[in-house]
Amino acid sequence: MSESQAKAPARRLAARYRCASASSIPGCHSEGAGKPSRKKCAYCGGPFYTETGLYGVFHWKPEATVNDYAEGKALRTSHREAPMQKIADDAYAASAESDLVVRWIYLRE
Repeated sequence: MSESQAKAPARRLAARYRCASASSIPGCHSEGAGKPSRKKCAYCGGPFYTETGLYGVFHWKPEATVNDYAEGKALRTSHREAPMQKIADDAYAASAESDLVVRWIYLRE
């Protein structure tokens, strides 16, 4: 197999989940990162929906939309939130006027 035919390594994606009823029924619904530990929401018993994507570091914009936080516009991306939050926090520690934020980048499979 030549180098041009070799498959690129699969990139790691993050996963997060939340209760499907969270937007219609107020309360403390289950949500989190990774794979859910149970099959239903502990608060209402509703099903979970999961998303795959990445965490990205962006320059904050007051009137930003989802399209402003696309993967191609990110300064850095990762499948883990903590390293991206550290980049934003370190920038803020260096200059209180830093405008870096961490946002979820939803990717369709």
